[in-house]
Amino acid sequence: MKGIWSVLLMAATAALMGACFNEPDYPAQPVISLRNVSFYQPASGTDSLVIQLDFTDGDGDMGIGGDENDTLFNERFYFFQPAGQTDFRKVSNKDRRGRYLRYRDKFTDPRYDTLPFFIKPFNCTNYEVLFSSANPPVPLDTLYTQTNPNYNNFFIEFYVRTGNTFTKYDFNEVFTYPSCELHGFNGRIPILARDLSNPGPLRGVISYAMQSPAFDIIFGGSTLKLVMYVQDRSFRRSNVIETGEFTLAQIRR
Repeated sequence: MKGIWSVLLMAATAALMGACFNEPDYPAQPVISLRNVSFYQPASGTDSLVIQLDFTDGDGDMGIGGDENDTLFNERFYFFQPAGQTDFRKVSNKDRRGRYLRYRDKFTDPRYDTLPFFIKPFNCTNYEVLFSSANPPVPLDTLYTQTNPNYNNFFIEFYVRTGNTFTKYDFNEVFTYPSCELHGFNGRIPILARDLSNPGPLRGVISYAMQSPAFDIIFGGSTLKLVMYVQDRSFRRSNVIETGEFTLAQIRR
């Protein structure tokens, strides 16, 4: 996360059912239900909007490790041109030697003239600006990228009511370059199984705290609702759930 936003996974507990009991027959697709949503404003510290979910996952493959950034769970894809070749290939990181597809290629190579312009929101979602190590940093190059939709496994959207209509609050439209916000309040539920090589059915409660000093500034006078789902390591999406309508004042604790 960048700017003033941060996501904190407060607690994740899962009960592995087995041993002397028959394993419960939960579906392999995760299933979630809303337990609670609360807003906390401590006398000191950062305000928190906390979601509590009940969940089951029949095959137990829920969670992404915080250090997992391989091809499955990397944040961005790049387009790399190996030495001696003319075409770019999609890669999961940029630690190779060679040339990457850059913004300038849009204007110098007709094969890439359909790349998006470096304007909102594409300047955050489709480009990465490389900076020098100088102080202050100097932009060196701009690489074309594609974000990985599987980087996170907890997905949440904010909707704000205007009249009788709810409109999605788009973080990419609000937090633009150079203060890009790729993920909003999406985040990573950690690996819950004791042994990923032999997981079993999971059932438990997930508490997910979204922290920001600007909740009141942005949403203080608004009526909101939240829409969310989770995803397991096999990329199976759970059911989509939503909160009822609320204001921050109504759920303040």
